[in-house]
Amino acid sequence: MPVPQSPELIARKEAIREMWADGWSGGQIADKLGVSRSSVIGMVDRMDLPSRKTSNPIPPRRPSKPLPPEPVMPDEPVSLDLAMEQLTDKTCRYPHGSQAPYSFCGQAVTVDPYCGFHHGVCCPKPPPRVR
Repeated sequence: MPVPQSPELIARKEAIREMWADGWSGGQIADKLGVSRSSVIGMVDRMDLPSRKTSNPIPPRRPSKPLPPEPVMPDEPVSLDLAMEQLTDKTCRYPHGSQAPYSFCGQAVTVDPYCGFHHGVCCPKPPPRVR
């Protein structure tokens, strides 16, 4: 059952229909009638008036930059199998084995506390952010 409409609402709908057909924007109609833009757009939608092309079309996406090549990991160095007591500040502390007694890489340290290879294993660089 349709809801009865006041003469003011009927006049507002007719004004919206005419201004919309004349090419007025929703904001212009709202300013003229003293209502919000959202209420005008809602009424246009409920009255099934034809939609408009946007005045600011979305620009096409630019092709993304190619990702840099994956870094090549150097070959794993030969482990010197040092015991814990043999480690110094200048030797790689990357452990080998899963049970005691553990042995350690022992190669020269490039980035504390690991050699270059084991630093790359333990602290990989995060992938580049894609925007």
